[in-house]
Amino acid sequence: MVRVVSFAGTALPLTMGILAAMFVASGAPKLRRPFASALAILRFGVLRGIRPWAGRALGGVEVLVGVAVAVLPNPFWPAVAALLLLSVFTGLVVAALARDRSFDCACFGGGEQISSSTPCT
Repeated sequence: MVRVVSFAGTALPLTMGILAAMFVASGAPKLRRPFASALAILRFGVLRGIRPWAGRALGGVEVLVGVAVAVLPNPFWPAVAALLLLSVFTGLVVAALARDRSFDCACFGGGEQISSSTPCT
């Protein structure tokens, strides 16, 4: 007898776990060192000055979304929030690359220059 394994039964929880881990791994360094992410926010053109509270807030939102994706019984809305954040980050990276700009994106704490392979979180 052939057993059919549903996507929701195996791959979906694994995918959601990876998504959650990615957001927590991206957000935690921003909480610890908000200046680097605040500088990246400035360089992306979102703010006109370096605002460490903005870097910390971004990190907090990312951690919150990651934890919500991992622990809520129905992760639909946290997954939508994650998709929106990823869309905004991707748009910012694309806009910066279109302007031929390269700088540290502070995506996972620092040391990553934006490029066409930037993970966008």
